[in-house]
Amino acid sequence: MQQLIRRIKGAISEKISAVEIDMETDDLSSLSFTHPAHRATVLVIGEKGDTRQPVPTLAIFVLIDDWQDVQKDPSAVTRLLQLNTALMSCAIGVVQLHDDEMATALCRRLPASDVDPVTVLDLIEGMVWEYANAAGFIESAEMAAMAEA
Repeated sequence: MQQLIRRIKGAISEKISAVEIDMETDDLSSLSFTHPAHRATVLVIGEKGDTRQPVPTLAIFVLIDDWQDVQKDPSAVTRLLQLNTALMSCAIGVVQLHDDEMATALCRRLPASDVDPVTVLDLIEGMVWEYANAAGFIESAEMAAMAEA
């Protein structure tokens, strides 16, 4: 996993300079960065696998909201659940970051053997685009642009 995460860091660093490796063990390695275009925090985690999940995997998380804030509005939770039915290549989940911090995130998990480090940033961009499209952000931006023209 360490080698895969280092290769992914190298590939992403060609376009985004502030990529940090957060953890390196035999079982779990991770990196993180803040996407310069939309300011979302991105986590990429490689897991060796265990008896529960024997295949080594790569998990990608794009943090989109603080879960505590989303929970305050039941309609926001409903909208997230509805978005999950529209998303095809990723899902929205609640990720435990620390003992007292949870975030709503776009989530995708792949077998590590299927991952080309050069394409990881494209996968992340695709997840963000799919979420923005399904949530109506792209349509709203296009309508605003047409109104200005």
